[in-house]
Amino acid sequence: MESSSNQLDRLAFDLFVKILECNRKDDNSSDLLNDEDNTMDDDNLLFNLHQIKTKILSHSHSVHPLLDQLFKNLLIEIEQNTPHNNSEQPNISEQEEHILHSLDELLEISWTQLHTGHWSDVCPEWRSLFALLCLLQVAFNIFKRSKHESILNDSNTTAHFMEQLLKKCDEGLMMGDDIYRPYIHNFADSIHEYLIETLGIPSLTDENSERTDEGHEEITSKKRKVSQDLRSQVVFLSPPVKPIPVVDFNSMSVMEFKAKYFDKQLPCIIKNAATEWAAYKNWRNMDYLLQKAAYRVVPVEIGEFYTSEDWSQQLMPFHEYMKTYVLQVGDEQESMTETTGTNRNIGYLAQHPLFEQINALRKDIQEPIYCMLGEQGEVTSVNAWFGPCNTISPLHTDPYDNILVQVCGHKYVRIYHPDATPSLYKRKTGLLQSNTSEIENMFVLHGQEKERELLMEMHPLLSEAENHCWECILSEGDMLFIPKLYWHYIQSLSISFSISYWFM
Repeated sequence: MESSSNQLDRLAFDLFVKILECNRKDDNSSDLLNDEDNTMDDDNLLFNLHQIKTKILSHSHSVHPLLDQLFKNLLIEIEQNTPHNNSEQPNISEQEEHILHSLDELLEISWTQLHTGHWSDVCPEWRSLFALLCLLQVAFNIFKRSKHESILNDSNTTAHFMEQLLKKCDEGLMMGDDIYRPYIHNFADSIHEYLIETLGIPSLTDENSERTDEGHEEITSKKRKVSQDLRSQVVFLSPPVKPIPVVDFNSMSVMEFKAKYFDKQLPCIIKNAATEWAAYKNWRNMDYLLQKAAYRVVPVEIGEFYTSEDWSQQLMPFHEYMKTYVLQVGDEQESMTETTGTNRNIGYLAQHPLFEQINALRKDIQEPIYCMLGEQGEVTSVNAWFGPCNTISPLHTDPYDNILVQVCGHKYVRIYHPDATPSLYKRKTGLLQSNTSEIENMFVLHGQEKERELLMEMHPLLSEAENHCWECILSEGDMLFIPKLYWHYIQSLSISFSISYWFM
């Protein structure tokens, strides 16, 4: 079986051979930049450097000289150092640092463009260029490493080097478009495999977790106690205002669900709908998640709510997120605010298309069959929601029908019909004005009487919405249908992993 290191060398070699083939008129031509060849297939056009320059030139003349210089140097470097027989040893070029410098400069320009204005207004060509530059930077560094292997014979040095390349892959997957995604995936998967082989699975032990007899890391009893206490508050302090209807996946057909719930736009819990998923069986094993994603870089929301003034977002390795935020149990993490019952030191991997980024996790999930019921029968987005106890999505609406799949853990969900909108204090200022309520925490409705009274005093119209309200505790293996434009508030009662499928 091919080692991950050799696999990476082969991926870089194959990519650069492909780039050469896409940019030469014929084997005898010295003109590496082919301006007129329109006979290539779509895949080859991805790496035709003249085509790439032409696309981005229509949006920014300022980067043209940089692109031109980068592409010319890159092609010369590849031509001189990528042998047609991959058993030959490539020569060392004097242009390496020029190429890496150009890549860094262009990546910085592209990054700035991606972070200027609203994300939806970003020119697609900039996303495409950013993804390509990430791919080229990763491939060229691996190509360079294979030529200077003697200076990277220290495993720690090499591992750090590879972690930086994996971060660049993940940035390309998160910020770039879909065009170069398969190529970046190949590098990301192989680099992560290399890091697991070299560094092993990062430990989450110490005071945060313990090993079972089977060797798997699980939540400590101390952390589990917090989760159970919260769940008991919901179940025993007061009954649901109006329970969400429950059906069983194995006893209700899709067409019955359509007639009784989807067509009438009524929320519904489908029990046992995800119990056959590989994710349901494997994701409670933290070693499994680490094996698949430990060194991948993910975006983490820091703060109690996304509406909070001190809310921020930070990129970090998946294992660091798990250890710092998901499994941290210390006194600081367990301290709850008096009025909300939640913790302010919370990190949440929220509303992120994780499965577009990490192939190994995407293989563990399935598109719910109910998503075919939309007018177009099309899923518009699939997002991961992974975090500790007490993560909160404040009361808000979404523009699409939603199937929320609870893979691990439990969540409290409160839903309001759109008719209740006048009583739900929709925000009137800021970017969130159209779909988010001023009421940030609704869990206090199941808290102490003083807390409930304070909430109702601040929002007196809320009582008028009670006739339009449902609530439930979502359990492992459940799917919840949330109709579009319905208000919903969600709070985790334990460590929780959920997936939302928006469809139309």
